[in-house]
Amino acid sequence: MADILSKWSGINISLPDGGFYLWFQVDDAWGFTERLAREAGTLVSPGDLYGEQGRGFIRVAVVQSDEMIERVAQRLGVS
Repeated sequence: MADILSKWSGINISLPDGGFYLWFQVDDAWGFTERLAREAGTLVSPGDLYGEQGRGFIRVAVVQSDEMIERVAQRLGVS
């Protein structure tokens, strides 16, 4: 998912050391969230939902099957 979102957004999204959440910084978290929902049908969270320290970040819970993640890649045109 990090690779897919990196290719689509042009943002370098690193893999976490552990766990299944991707956290990455963006200019407009709410705009990014809306754009991803519209273009890929994918729900992510603007970081400020988790407190002031999360402002300007996106949180992605990578909990779907490989098949569903590939569907996101196809919808975003990066598969």
